[in-house]
Amino acid sequence: GCGISSHTNSVFFTKNGRSLSTAFEGVRGVFYPTVSLHSPDEMIRINLGDRPFKYDIEGHRADEKAKFDLMVQNTPVDE
Repeated sequence: GCGISSHTNSVFFTKNGRSLSTAFEGVRGVFYPTVSLHSPDEMIRINLGDRPFKYDIEGHRADEKAKFDLMVQNTPVDE
């Protein structure tokens, strides 16, 4: 799978329900799902969220939110 994080402006990949790590950072803009195939007989199955993902996307979001919240808590405020 491929995911885009709006919190970190990054793209990440998954395989069989496991994260393969961050692939790109600093991405911004409008994105559209795209697939490339090599031969006429190839077949794919696309899940754009109409079925449950193997990857725990809600857990991913919760982890990112926790990291962001921690960063905010640890950022000093000048008085």
